[in-house]
Amino acid sequence: MKKNIHILGASGVGTSTLGVALSKHLPHTHLDTDDYYWSDKFTKKREIPERRKLLEKDLTINEKWILSGAVCGWGDDLKSYFDLVIFLWIPQDIRLERLRHREFQRYGNEVLAGGSKYE
Repeated sequence: MKKNIHILGASGVGTSTLGVALSKHLPHTHLDTDDYYWSDKFTKKREIPERRKLLEKDLTINEKWILSGAVCGWGDDLKSYFDLVIFLWIPQDIRLERLRHREFQRYGNEVLAGGSKYE
């Protein structure tokens, strides 16, 4: 069994969903890149050195982990930690519909035309 698993793909493909599901059946801790990327979820980004430092700490203190989400561009130097990389892909129309649904669940009518989150 692989100790360190990284699941990545474009937003909306299900990396977090798969990571959470697997961590319920495997003796692995689930980590999500959004928790490192954002200091205020989906509003304020952390600086790259801070993201890397926080993530690297958790990658080293957990014996077995599943990391969901991408670190492309800001965490390329962490590749040596991964024993297995899983790339998820789904057709774009399905992925975009998932994103629209997810954003509506999060923000309601604010994501519709005229709303504060529309852009």
